[in-house]
Amino acid sequence: MDDLDLPLSEDEIELLDKFLLNRIDEEIITEEMNEGIFDISTLDSFFTAIVSGPVMIPPSVWLPSVWGDFEPEWESEDAFTEMLSLMMRHMNGVVQVLIEFPNDYEPIFLEHSVDDKTYTIVDEWCEGYYRGTALSAEQWLTGGTEMAVLLPPIYAFTEATDWVGHSYPKQEIERTQQEINTDFLDWCS
Repeated sequence: MDDLDLPLSEDEIELLDKFLLNRIDEEIITEEMNEGIFDISTLDSFFTAIVSGPVMIPPSVWLPSVWGDFEPEWESEDAFTEMLSLMMRHMNGVVQVLIEFPNDYEPIFLEHSVDDKTYTIVDEWCEGYYRGTALSAEQWLTGGTEMAVLLPPIYAFTEATDWVGHSYPKQEIERTQQEINTDFLDWCS
């Protein structure tokens, strides 16, 4: 495996994102199945929740959550090692930033452009964070007031709450999305 402390380049982030998205055959009907994690934003926050959480979660526990019902069939051991290495390096990069430079942490939010205006999309990031907290839900619930403030805005944009955040008035949606980033950064530092 490569140097697991080496941060991912933009090209490697794109490679990992494409791998996650393309690992499920488009012709397969996935309804009622767990698709796992299929984009870099969800993976980024999933890892962020794992490394900022109250207990250590080993790869043997979190990797099945990445695959869901669609664990890839690997062409070779090297292909598996390459993707696992990219994931581990990304996770370690999140750890390094949160420990050494928490104010520099930047979630990987997706964006959508319409009529020359760019909109931030937090859903995938929030869903990944929720899935990461679910791996040790009982321990997260013992976080007291800090967690009671941090998690509800994140959970509002997840499948677990039926995406309730999207039913908020437009200004509240924007405020809540901003809180997700600022409250998380405040909590990390």
